[in-house]
Amino acid sequence: MMSDGEDQKKNTEEAIGGAALVEEAFVALSKGRKFFAGERIGFLDIVTGCCLRWMDVISRMGGVKLIDEIKTPNLFKWARDFTFDAVVTEDMPDVEELMQHAKYIIAPVQASGDKLIFQIRLLTVELSDII
Repeated sequence: MMSDGEDQKKNTEEAIGGAALVEEAFVALSKGRKFFAGERIGFLDIVTGCCLRWMDVISRMGGVKLIDEIKTPNLFKWARDFTFDAVVTEDMPDVEELMQHAKYIIAPVQASGDKLIFQIRLLTVELSDII
């Protein structure tokens, strides 16, 4: 079950705002190149790319498109390039399977009548914090 309209609108705006921040970070870091660190998939691409299929699930189930060709054109192109790159194509999970997992997770909450609020928090991590 989704949250009430006001919470849902706020959460959606925050998630879209987060995607806009990732767009800005991509533009700054990629410097016009195909991926975050250049012409080949690197660490930040993999970290960010792990979320792509779940974003597809959210888009299909909740009608919220986080990466948009108009609002986040650079991120949209990056997502397409990442998804179809031979390095990751075989390992990308199937969206339909993830949707089934999401429905399985959501079902008990819906059955109990509790409110379920989905929030996407996009965190920025400096590489120096990881190393």
